[in-house]
Amino acid sequence: MCSPKRPVHCVKAFEAQIMLLELQSVLSAGFNCVLHVHSAIEEVTFAALLHKLEKGTGRKSKKPPPFARQGMSIIARLEVTSGAGSVCVETYADYQQMGRFTLRDKGITIAIGKITKLITDPTT
Repeated sequence: MCSPKRPVHCVKAFEAQIMLLELQSVLSAGFNCVLHVHSAIEEVTFAALLHKLEKGTGRKSKKPPPFARQGMSIIARLEVTSGAGSVCVETYADYQQMGRFTLRDKGITIAIGKITKLITDPTT
């Protein structure tokens, strides 16, 4: 339950800062995996890789990376593709418990992340 004055956002896409933990190959736009956020489990697709984050400084790259490998930190746009079509989340800055997630593929946790921006209009 949430406050009627400030309901939880239900979105189809969001941007997130992601740390890749265990990845068998490379990750690029179009990669499908399973999102685990609070008690929800939804299928998601990487719509776009937006930035690569430098280790140590956390500075964003100017150009989007074509792919990501194990150990990299990236900022990416994720879209919900499962039957529900949307998921109820918040940004990590607003509400930490609903802004953290894990990504799994073939039974292995491949990444952890935090939501940085909710995309309410898919054209932006």
